[in-house]
Amino acid sequence: MNQLDKFKNFIDERNENVKVGLVGAGQMGQGIVAQISKMYGVDLVCIIDRNQKQLDIASNRYKKHKENKVLCSDSITALDNVALDIVIEATGTPASGATVAKNVLNRGINLILLNVETEATIGLALRREAEKTTQLLQLQTR
Repeated sequence: MNQLDKFKNFIDERNENVKVGLVGAGQMGQGIVAQISKMYGVDLVCIIDRNQKQLDIASNRYKKHKENKVLCSDSITALDNVALDIVIEATGTPASGATVAKNVLNRGINLILLNVETEATIGLALRREAEKTTQLLQLQTR
């Protein structure tokens, strides 16, 4: 059984899709939206970016393929208003990445960090924080 089959079985047994939040709807974020919109068992439920145009582009791209409701906001506090299994951080700036990571890990949500600059500066501390609560922290270098 390959990993995709295992994931499909996990979703079927769970009887609920994985709920994903995305912070950062720039170039990397748009790529994430394009992929999630085509994935079985994964729903994008929240997109956060300070640029309204980028939010609109991301939301429209996602809605071409999926019909679930997506909360779009320019504020990180929107993460507090939605149930999430995982957050993907794609802001591209160390300060924003650190803010997102702190918010997400403090809520006990798994985190995928696409921000190599944040990883380089506080990655070890984030890993230690995630290990305290057995959360998944994936640091993705470019």
